[in-house]
Amino acid sequence: MNITKSDIAKVALLTTKIENMELSTRTYNALKRWGCDTLLDVADLYPNEIRKVRSVGEKTIAEITRKLAVMGIHFDDSGIARAADRKIDRR
Repeated sequence: MNITKSDIAKVALLTTKIENMELSTRTYNALKRWGCDTLLDVADLYPNEIRKVRSVGEKTIAEITRKLAVMGIHFDDSGIARAADRKIDRR
């Protein structure tokens, strides 16, 4: 198996701490309460489970969507996370 620079960059991105996402205090606290520490944790919750987090409404979801998009993480119509046009393997 060949590991590329792109693979290393994706791992680095997904292991980014949510503290580095420059989230509002409300959003940060809601994600921490739910047990999210990294972008991968957020990607696992988002978009289907995120609505279950206490104090998460449309503004919070919009903020998370914007921050993830800036960091290169997008979701397809079925809620599958993708980074740089590749499915994120959540093993």
